[in-house]
Amino acid sequence: MTMKRLTTVFLFTAAMLIVPSHTTAQTVDPYTDGWVTHVTGSRLEICFSHAEPPAVGQIVQLLRTSYVMPNKGPTRQTFTPNGHARIASIATLPCVIATLLDGDAQRSDHARPPYPSSTQLR
Repeated sequence: MTMKRLTTVFLFTAAMLIVPSHTTAQTVDPYTDGWVTHVTGSRLEICFSHAEPPAVGQIVQLLRTSYVMPNKGPTRQTFTPNGHARIASIATLPCVIATLLDGDAQRSDHARPPYPSSTQLR
């Protein structure tokens, strides 16, 4: 390879590592995020195994997990926003019952804790 091509490849690779994908949410935090364990229509059961569950009336963001293999490199896990749910009641701790507000939910989706001091979806 020529020096110009090696430089171009190096710069492109560095840019791919530095610039995050625009379609992904923040990385998952297993100590604050919950997981959807059951879905029945618009009723969800979300469990928070390491964190305090959100209060009744608060909104959580639902994140769908997907896997991306950029340029045949190592596979990385990404989290795409997929909807919102309002906490309706406390089930058996550490789980809560939530009502789906928008989007759709699947079992094993992540649930991001509520927005700061927010009980309304804007």
